[in-house]
Amino acid sequence: LHTMRGVTAQKATAYLAAHGVQDAIAAAVAAVVRARPTDPVGAVGQHLVAQRTAKAGGAPVEGPG
Repeated sequence: LHTMRGVTAQKATAYLAAHGVQDAIAAAVAAVVRARPTDPVGAVGQHLVAQRTAKAGGAPVEGPG
């Protein structure tokens, strides 16, 4: 089983699924494919931030850490 700094791939996958990370990224990529902006990577980032803010009800959200 592959590890990432002591975290098994299975645990990493479970963590991502529990927090909806894969779904959020898929939605951001789909939105970018539909919109075709000139900066697709930036647009993915903006979409993820917008999703996170909306999920928090517009309240400030905790940063990475």
